Amino acid sequence: MSHFWTFLTHVHTVAGPVTMLLYPLYASVMAIESPGKEDDEQWLAYWIIYSFLTLSEMLSSRDPEKNEGVEEEGIRSLL
Repeated sequence: MSHFWTFLTHVHTVAGPVTMLLYPLYASVMAIESPGKEDDEQWLAYWIIYSFLTLSEMLSSRDPEKNEGVEEEGIRSLL
């Protein structure tokens, strides 16, 4: 049974990026190739929001206490 849960964990890990990246990428290419403009704007808005959320998640996951010592060492090496 533990192998099954391990498998589900790996599937879940892969399913998120596939859902959040590959399908929108495919749909964006299809929208660009279509003659209409509305779907292009919709997918452009999706990618802007996705980029903003990814950037904010990346910046919020940084550990300020861990990086504090590194910055101080970098300043000292410049002096």
